[in-house]
Amino acid sequence: ANLSYADLTEANLEGANLTYARLGKSVLKDADLVWADLTGAFIFDVDLTEANLEGADLTKAYLSYANLTKAYLTKADLTGADLTGADLTGADLTGTDLTAADLTEVSGIDCSMLAQSINWETSFRDQHRECGEPIPTKK
Repeated sequence: ANLSYADLTEANLEGANLTYARLGKSVLKDADLVWADLTGAFIFDVDLTEANLEGADLTKAYLSYANLTKAYLTKADLTGADLTGADLTGADLTGTDLTAADLTEVSGIDCSMLAQSINWETSFRDQHRECGEPIPTKK
């Protein structure tokens, strides 16, 4: 589905199949994306402020420069997702799977937030976010 530039503020997309959807530059403020499947979705420069992404599958999603301020990402799967330059200020990462996620140039995140997630130590991140664990080398 191509939903680029769409205004989906407060949309109820709970459990939606948005696999490989194109959502570039869309607005999803306060959207309900609980358990949504966003595998491989193109979510570049999207406003997800206060969106509920609990349990959402964002495996290999492209979330570069997304605004995830105060987003609820509890138990979301971000395995292999690209979050380069995203804003995670105040986001809830409790139980979020960050296996091999790209967190370079992400703002609003610190070691205490990373510690709430799982597999964060396998994520690619900036040197100041080493948080006592070696940073893997990108292949």
